[in-house]
Amino acid sequence: MARSVIAEGDTQPTHLMKRAEQESEGRVTVNVAQPLDCTREVDVSSVTCLLRAKLGKIDYKSWDNRETCNGAVVFGEEAATGWVRWYWMVDALETLAKLQHGMSSSPKERVRTMPAANMPTPTRWGRRDALAAEAKRRRGHQREEQQRGGTCREREDESYVEIDHEVRSINAQVDSLQRREDELARILQDMQRLHAAVQAEKRSLLQQRVQLESQKQPINWLPSELLSRIFYHVLWQDPASDNDSCFSVQRNTFYPDTIVLSQVCSLWRQIALSTSRLWSYIPYRTRRWCPNVLGMSLERARSSPIDLIYAVRSRDVCAKANAQEEVRTGKELLKTVIRPYSHRLRSLHVTFHEMVGMDAVVTTLSSLDFPMLEHCEFIVPPTNHRYFLSKTSALNFLHHSTPCRFDSLTSIRVQRVPLRCFSRHTLVNLRKLYLSFPAQGSLLPTDELLRFLTHSPQLEDLTLDDVWLTWAHSSTTTSSTDPHADSLLDATLPMLHRLTWRAAAAANVSSLMSSLHIPRLQSWDLTVLPASKRNINSHNFTVPLSQPQGRPPTSDPLEGIHTLSALTDLTVQCHDAEGLKGVLRKFGFPALERLELGFLDPNPGAKLVLPRADSLFRDPRLPTVTHLTLTDFALEGERAYRRAAGNGHGDGYGSEVEDEDMAMLRYMPNLVSLTLVSCASAGVLLHELARTCTGGSPAAGPDEGPGVRACPKLEEVTLMSCQDVSFGDVYRIAHLRSRKPYQGSAAANMNVDGSGSGGVPRSDIHSADPGLSNSNGKEAAIGDAPPSPDPSALLQRKIVPLRRSLRRAAQNTSNPYHGEVAAQAAVGAGPTPTMMFSMSEALNPAKLARVYIDDCPLVMKGDAAALEGMGVMVSYS
Repeated sequence: MARSVIAEGDTQPTHLMKRAEQESEGRVTVNVAQPLDCTREVDVSSVTCLLRAKLGKIDYKSWDNRETCNGAVVFGEEAATGWVRWYWMVDALETLAKLQHGMSSSPKERVRTMPAANMPTPTRWGRRDALAAEAKRRRGHQREEQQRGGTCREREDESYVEIDHEVRSINAQVDSLQRREDELARILQDMQRLHAAVQAEKRSLLQQRVQLESQKQPINWLPSELLSRIFYHVLWQDPASDNDSCFSVQRNTFYPDTIVLSQVCSLWRQIALSTSRLWSYIPYRTRRWCPNVLGMSLERARSSPIDLIYAVRSRDVCAKANAQEEVRTGKELLKTVIRPYSHRLRSLHVTFHEMVGMDAVVTTLSSLDFPMLEHCEFIVPPTNHRYFLSKTSALNFLHHSTPCRFDSLTSIRVQRVPLRCFSRHTLVNLRKLYLSFPAQGSLLPTDELLRFLTHSPQLEDLTLDDVWLTWAHSSTTTSSTDPHADSLLDATLPMLHRLTWRAAAAANVSSLMSSLHIPRLQSWDLTVLPASKRNINSHNFTVPLSQPQGRPPTSDPLEGIHTLSALTDLTVQCHDAEGLKGVLRKFGFPALERLELGFLDPNPGAKLVLPRADSLFRDPRLPTVTHLTLTDFALEGERAYRRAAGNGHGDGYGSEVEDEDMAMLRYMPNLVSLTLVSCASAGVLLHELARTCTGGSPAAGPDEGPGVRACPKLEEVTLMSCQDVSFGDVYRIAHLRSRKPYQGSAAANMNVDGSGSGGVPRSDIHSADPGLSNSNGKEAAIGDAPPSPDPSALLQRKIVPLRRSLRRAAQNTSNPYHGEVAAQAAVGAGPTPTMMFSMSEALNPAKLARVYIDDCPLVMKGDAAALEGMGVMVSYS
């Protein structure tokens, strides 16, 4: 199918015919080079038939009238309907045919290839024909050039159009893809939001699950306030040793323990962050300076009072450079914490291995006000390194210092820091004082201690832990009395009620106590050094710690006795019997209620023979003692009071002689509680105690006297690690003391007075008791005993004690205790305790109510339960 110039919608080539038949007045111009616009496919055969039908009207004679104008053939009006029409139509027909066969040709080729039979043959040819041919040739060239240029332009236009079309198509696709991309981005954002919401909900559910699981733990049942208090007390625990977790080997920086607590769980972290006082506790235990973490702690502490601890373990300061770094860090703490926050500082603990750092601290304390400071600790630990054997401090603020405020300072702990370094203004409100001056390079002058105590009128609790005192000698001392008396001051402590002195020499105890006036002392805990450690030699300087030669004997044996009139609780631990005797015989205890004696020995299992009561105390009578505790003593010693088998008695005890340890109990008529800890022959003492009860002696007859002869008020017995105590010993004393009052014939006078001669109370006072031995040690016959009086008559009998000689008491009126005794004896009565107990107490002794048994292998748990049948509360472990 060929393409034609037929207009859109035509089915026949009428357009070509119409153009060929156009007529106009004058001339008709035909551009034979005009390209055909083939916009529609037509039937070539139909067009050919139509053209042939029209060819019959062509007038060939009009060819001679043709003209050339600008390359175009111009005919006259009469030729327009002839030759021109024919030529144009044939040309169009050939063009359509070639287009049908896919060929292209120029107009020149069309004329040249036109069949000769179809060419018009004019009748005349002339000069015009040559000109016309030339013009036609030129016009053909022009048409070819125009066609080539037009074709190029058309091709360029068509390429531009195609490019623009492709660009528009690509833009449309890009826009479509952009819309899809935006839609996908929106979908992705929605999915991300949905994913985040799902994750948040999942985390919330997981947290709820963890919280529900954590509620199973009992510690999480506690309220937050109680947990914060527990955290506070845990943080305040002091390190037990250099290997404690507070001194972590890997931790070379400041790392507060509060951070560790906050990393356990979310609940603890919330409590830690909301409790400011946990952050106000600053345990700085490294010699390295870490300002960042320190600033964070101060910031989180907000306005809470600050508790600062600066202590580096000794094994981290093993060289001179380490000690210097420690001092530099301490001075940085002075600048960063102590000086700026002096108004908020509540407690201060500083430890330096060199005295230079301690001098900087005490100088700061003597120049600033600390209105909230309550507790201070100044420690220079002892060391064997030669680098740290520096000289002691040369500061002296005890007498020369500027006034400063310490309104709340009540507790000070000092170790190896000279007392003269502290300002006297720091001691105004002091309530508790701890001093430690070991022997190695830190001797404490006694006069310096007394001056320090003189400026502490409110002191209530004094602890001397391993304090080695030096005494200032006077060259003019020639008196036979104590050579230290001339150089020592008298310090009055009116409020002191508790004194603890560990590692004390016996001579130093009496010398120092004679220089202290402590009228309200109620509790005294004393540890006496062995005799081998009473003299020391430190750095070629001999310190005379032992008491010099004793004074010559005087007519009054009570001279030099220091009476502690208010003392109610006394604990003495010793390493030998001489130290124990040397301390207790220097004092009088008129109001003592609790007495605890203990033996300290590094050898396990070693026991000390308990001395006699009259050798321990100046006055062995202790009528006010209600609680007695004996630890690591041998109660039997070398005395012949032993168990023997096959002696004819069912209880297994042989020849019975009065036990001297039992005599100490006879001096304590008001004893309520007896405690024996790791004592040898404790069963012997219990057996002797049972003998003092009715029916307790195996040699007694059926008419034995009623009541008890020792400790009628005893209600509690505690036995700990006593290897020889059997169940029979405990059961016997509980059984005998649980009897009802005796209803038969009573014994004679049951009032026991052992104060006459100062020895052991006489056991033959109960003359009506046929079971007791007489003065010759033989058993008295039952018939020789006088008739027993009626108990009711004994209860109504009034016992009048013998009057003591007042001559000796009147000679020594300087001692307040003995002056009181003399005054009371002068009037015949008074509140002075007596060694007698009434008849009603003897006939109705206190029932043994409580028995505590711990680590006694001869007493089984099932046997101990048998005591409960007698109404005794038993604690067995």
